[in-house]
Amino acid sequence: MKNFEKYRCSFLIRKDEFQQIAGLVYLHYKKIFPKMNLIFIEKINDSIIKKINSQSFIWIRKPYKANILKKINIPILVQDERFRSNEFSEKQFKQFKSFENRNKIFFLTDKSYNLDSHCINDPFFLFTELKKKKIKKDIDVLFIGTQKNENSMKIFDGMASNFLNFFGDFRKKFRRDIKYNFLNLLEPNFFAKMVTRIKYLRRVSIFKSLKYLSAKYKFYSIGYDPNCSTIKYIPFANKEKVIQYARRSKILIINTSMHTYTINERFSLALPLGCIALVEKYPQYKYKNFLQKYGFSYSRSNLEKKLIRILSNYQYYKNDFAKYNKVFTNKLNSKKVVRNLFKTFFIKSKIN
Repeated sequence: MKNFEKYRCSFLIRKDEFQQIAGLVYLHYKKIFPKMNLIFIEKINDSIIKKINSQSFIWIRKPYKANILKKINIPILVQDERFRSNEFSEKQFKQFKSFENRNKIFFLTDKSYNLDSHCINDPFFLFTELKKKKIKKDIDVLFIGTQKNENSMKIFDGMASNFLNFFGDFRKKFRRDIKYNFLNLLEPNFFAKMVTRIKYLRRVSIFKSLKYLSAKYKFYSIGYDPNCSTIKYIPFANKEKVIQYARRSKILIINTSMHTYTINERFSLALPLGCIALVEKYPQYKYKNFLQKYGFSYSRSNLEKKLIRILSNYQYYKNDFAKYNKVFTNKLNSKKVVRNLFKTFFIKSKIN
């Protein structure tokens, strides 16, 4: 087992992302790499790049400012959960291919977006430092989302709606289907646009269910405007506030970013904070009858029925979910997952 404490490295992230849940990533990894320092991407200059190049490696949260990476001559780990699944990351990847240091750039991504030997599967991890506290659960349901209403992409609605209940490897489906490959040739970044539209239509479906029940229960939404007077809307909450809201919530709705392997960061919040996590029926959450009880689909009234059943029998489901919580926590032991991930990275990047 490598002595991770010896490695000097940097964690690069945008300042606004650090204020959000993503900021917990650095705080968590700092315990495993005590010599890891934090750098905001907006602050980088040639002097900072010179210091970075004296370290063992850097880790950057999503591939922002490719011109920065071009100047770095040490191994680079880019965390991009949906590698090449949006127009931005596709553009960045095309730039990376021409870099002299291309063989030192590695991508931490979901298994279904693993495209070459420079990709490393990202199972994510649990925020084990978030401790349970005795606090009143006065919020029935919390949804944490992002406000993205791509009206210009309505043209994809008919096709995207066919995939609302597809919880498999979306990229593989596109690769195998001649029709989708043909459309990808006609429409630049067709795959990325379909991913974006499916995610949007799923959020619409979630809020349709929440609005239907919101007169009876106390629902909160962070980051996504439900346009509903009976749902409490919080436009923005930093990571400390998000944790506070989650602690107060009985149920946290987890809509996965079309991953088949990576554990969503909101699931990582729900477990230690005592929330019942309702998840889309993706395979990474499959354990005995967990998905039967706590998995939801976008079929007619499915989410509504799950919410009513759990909130009407909350104490029973609270105790029942705790059993699964323990299993997932043990299965996804944070230090074990992180060490295995970086052992793979060190081998691929030839870091001693």
